[in-house]
Amino acid sequence: MAIIAPPAGLLRYRRPRRAALAELAPGLLIAVKALIVLTTLTALAVPAMREFQGEAMSGRVLVYAVAVLVVPAGWLASGRRAYPVAADSFLMVPLLFDLAGNSFHLYARFDHYDKLAHLVGVAATAAFAAVLLRGYVNGRVALAAVAVAGGLVIGIAIELFEFAVFTHPAATGIGAYQDTVGDLAMDLLGAIAAGAILACMNDRGAEPSAWAPPLDPMSQPQPELSPQSRQV
Repeated sequence: MAIIAPPAGLLRYRRPRRAALAELAPGLLIAVKALIVLTTLTALAVPAMREFQGEAMSGRVLVYAVAVLVVPAGWLASGRRAYPVAADSFLMVPLLFDLAGNSFHLYARFDHYDKLAHLVGVAATAAFAAVLLRGYVNGRVALAAVAVAGGLVIGIAIELFEFAVFTHPAATGIGAYQDTVGDLAMDLLGAIAAGAILACMNDRGAEPSAWAPPLDPMSQPQPELSPQSRQV
């Protein structure tokens, strides 16, 4: 009697595509944060840059700093468990939209860019809240509710900040902020859209962070050979 070896494909360790992307995520996140910090510091150091004139950059730097540092600070305070790369990445989305809008004059060139920024930005912050708190919530509907609530809280907080800053001509020179209701409507729509997507997703267990060590293929259980495959 001879023992037939299992097919090579069963023993070969193939890293899934998601794992490959997860390994790239921390580096991309660091690069994005560095870009945000460098751009805002440049805007402060060179006030004459017309891309950021009248945009209350002093206040924006404060918001950017809080957004960039809040997740790392919470991670350090919680004992350095698996870093929430996905949550931190979602939180950077509204900052990137705002930074791109100011850097490339998108707010002035496109009438509805501000609405798009609010829609996508709050949807991303809703996903941020859901990913960050999913370990404390049971069920898709409850997680969707957390996402909607979290997105709206962050969106309204940003809206109040913009209203306080941009309604004062001393901040921008023009007193530009006027469309509060329209922005809040886009915030609500974005939060609801994110919540609806989460509610329709399949239930899945919490996945390891992208900064968690990769699985060792040799530590994974090997498939059992049936008695028929062991004998000829």
